[in-house]
Amino acid sequence: MKFFGGLSKSAKRYLLLSLIFLFLVGGSFVFVGARFFITATRNQIEGVKYGEGKTEQNCVDEGLRRHVPSIDPTMQVARAGFVAGCLISSKPTEKFCKDVPAVNILDQSPIIGWAQTRCSEEGFSDGGCHQIFLQVTNYCEMLKKED
Repeated sequence: MKFFGGLSKSAKRYLLLSLIFLFLVGGSFVFVGARFFITATRNQIEGVKYGEGKTEQNCVDEGLRRHVPSIDPTMQVARAGFVAGCLISSKPTEKFCKDVPAVNILDQSPIIGWAQTRCSEEGFSDGGCHQIFLQVTNYCEMLKKED
């Protein structure tokens, strides 16, 4: 370790252990990120296929049917990709977005409250369920922009 020649043995040891720790943490982030990306992509593709010929409500119903409350928030978001893909390929219906609140970046409490209420009505209270209904708000906002 000539590069660290002026450091004591304990400082060199500390620096080496710190570098190993950073490498392991960085590797973990890469693994989690890759797992999230692969799962999200797979779920979105499944959703697109499922949504062909279905209504928007069929997409939400199937997303809720597939939903399994879990403690892994990254996988909950990745699984909500099914609903996003499904909504994009589904047949639009006239009243689907009627009671869905508008997305406001500065004040997200209306959409979060709406998602929580809808989840409670479906018997869920976890963040993964909220992600399903947040996909609905994003979809309805996209439709407004197209008009």
